[in-house]
Amino acid sequence: MKEFVKYTLATITGIILSGVAVFVLSLFTISAIIAAGSKTQDTVEKNSVIKIELEGSMQEQAGSKNPVDFIMGEESSYISTQDLYFGLRNAKKEDNIKGIFIEAKDFTSDIASLEETRDLLKGFKDSGKFIIAYSDNYSMETYYLSSGADQVIINPQG
Repeated sequence: MKEFVKYTLATITGIILSGVAVFVLSLFTISAIIAAGSKTQDTVEKNSVIKIELEGSMQEQAGSKNPVDFIMGEESSYISTQDLYFGLRNAKKEDNIKGIFIEAKDFTSDIASLEETRDLLKGFKDSGKFIIAYSDNYSMETYYLSSGADQVIINPQG
């Protein structure tokens, strides 16, 4: 009978200790999930300038990468018109952002996206902020987008 009580108390103690351990681990897990899910507000320093690199191609949405490039192991760079729209809309309202610097490289896009992007840049410029564009050599697409800037600069050898 003495052995039975000893084993029963040991089992009860083990159940209680494992329950406490599971509870503590659950609290850590829940707090980690809450901390990871909380949104952090990025602060913009005064007199900031946004740099937009026109390189690769322009696509409508951020998640629409070319699956062939993924299979071949190539990393294709692209700009999302959706991200650009939200970024420029927020930058237009932000008082600490003074302007945009566009660095035009090898870039392609359809004419509708180019026109929409140029209109977004014009709206940004109409808010009283500056836009400067630079390239080593302009393609038709990059020059069309850059033509809405206050200054269009090209490398002398471009």
